[in-house]
Amino acid sequence: MFEFIRTENVRGKSGRLVHEFFGILNDVFGVFTTGEQSIDQEIDRLISERQRLRANKEYEKADRIRTDLLARGIQLYDTKAGVEWRVIEQ
Repeated sequence: MFEFIRTENVRGKSGRLVHEFFGILNDVFGVFTTGEQSIDQEIDRLISERQRLRANKEYEKADRIRTDLLARGIQLYDTKAGVEWRVIEQ
């Protein structure tokens, strides 16, 4: 499991995709009992707030959110399709 996550991170894949994959596994087998969902909801909330701040040209505040997430081990990627994130090794 950890090797899969590491491989996907090295390939630059979005953390969201890995999370969704493990969510599907958990739906089938019910083996994970973590607070991951609440963590993802918090990350999504912060990303939404950052997007709102950027739309309002409050770049300093938006950058603080990016820096806070990076300190938590979450790297943001602004893409044409929207913001993606992944967990990085610290």
